[in-house]
Amino acid sequence: MKKIGLYLCLLLGCVAARAEGPAVIVDRVTLEPVEYSQSIVGRVVAARRADVMPRVSGMLEQGLDKEGVMVNKGDLLFRIDPEPFEIRVAQANAGLLNARAVLKQADAELARLQTLRRSGNASQSDLDTAEANRDVARAQVAAADAQLKEARLNLSYTEVRSPLSGRAGKAEVTEGNLVSANTTLLTTVVQTHPVYVEMSVSSADLLKRQREDGLPQADDVYAELTLSTGETFSEQGKFNYLSPEVNRQTDTLLIRAEFANDNNQLIPGEFVRVRAGQVEPEKTLMVKQKAVQRDKDGYFVLVVDDDNIVSRRRVELGSQNDSLWVVTSGLSEGERIITEGLQKAQIGSPVSVRED
Repeated sequence: MKKIGLYLCLLLGCVAARAEGPAVIVDRVTLEPVEYSQSIVGRVVAARRADVMPRVSGMLEQGLDKEGVMVNKGDLLFRIDPEPFEIRVAQANAGLLNARAVLKQADAELARLQTLRRSGNASQSDLDTAEANRDVARAQVAAADAQLKEARLNLSYTEVRSPLSGRAGKAEVTEGNLVSANTTLLTTVVQTHPVYVEMSVSSADLLKRQREDGLPQADDVYAELTLSTGETFSEQGKFNYLSPEVNRQTDTLLIRAEFANDNNQLIPGEFVRVRAGQVEPEKTLMVKQKAVQRDKDGYFVLVVDDDNIVSRRRVELGSQNDSLWVVTSGLSEGERIITEGLQKAQIGSPVSVRED
C-alpha cells in the first residue's frame, strides 16, 4: 500500500509540475511619459523685412552713413535735396493766403448786399451771385490748405527714415544720384529680433504621425535649434504657423517657429537643425518591442491572466521609442505580457511566470 501511495504522490507531483507549464518571463504594461521629437533642417528668416524706397523723386543729398548696422524705427537713413520741396511749401502757403484774402473779400461783399437787399436796394439775383462767390472762395481756401499740407508732407518725405527696427543692408544708391518715388531701392532693413525658422515637413509623415499618435497643440511643443557650428542655441522657440495646404510641387507643408534673438546670433538665411519636442510629455501605454509579434492579420502579444493562462491579444501600435512600442489600443495598464519564452507558450495553456 505504501508503494501505491508513493506512486500516486509521484504521479500527482508530476501532474502538478506539468500544470504549471513552461517557464516564461513577463512584463507589465506601464504608463510611461513619452516625448515625441523630430529633427529636421530649417532656414532662419527675418520676421519682418522692408525695402526702403523714396516716396518723392529728387537728388539724393545724403546717403546711408553705415551699412550693416542696427537701426531703430524712425532713424534717418537718407536725405533727398529738400530745396525744391521747400519752394513748393512756400508757393502753397502763398496760395492759401491768397485764397483767404479772396474769401474775406467775398464775405464782405455778401454782407454789403444782404444789407442792401433788406432796404430794397439790391436784387435777389445779385445776392445769390454774392453767396455763390463766397462758397467758391471757401472751397478755394480748403483746396489751398490741402495743397499746403501735401507740400509739407512731401517735404517731410525728403528725409527717408527706417520703417522698422532691425539691421540695415548695404546702400544701393549713393548721394548725388537721382532717385524716383516708389521705384528706386535705397536699402533694406531686416528685423532680427525675433526671427522665424521655417521648415518643410512631408505631408505623408505628418499624416502618419497624426494617425498613430495624434498631433499635439502648438502650445504643447517647443523648438530647439542646433547651429551649423554644432552648438545648441540658448533660447527655445515656439511654433506659430502651420501651412493650411500642401505644396503641390514638393508635397510638403510649411511649419514656422519663432525665436528670440537678442544677441543677433541667428542670421536670416542660415540653415539650422530644428528639434521639436513636447513641453510636458504625455503618459502613454508602453510595451517592450520583443513582446510584440506579427502575423498576416497584424500585431499581437501574449497576455497572461491571473490564473497564468496564456491568451493572444491583438494590439494597435503607435511610434517606437527606444526599445518600446507605444500601444494605442488592445491593452490596459498593469496587464502581464510575455517577453521571453514566447516559443514555449501555448494559447489557452498555463505557464510558470517570472516577472522581469
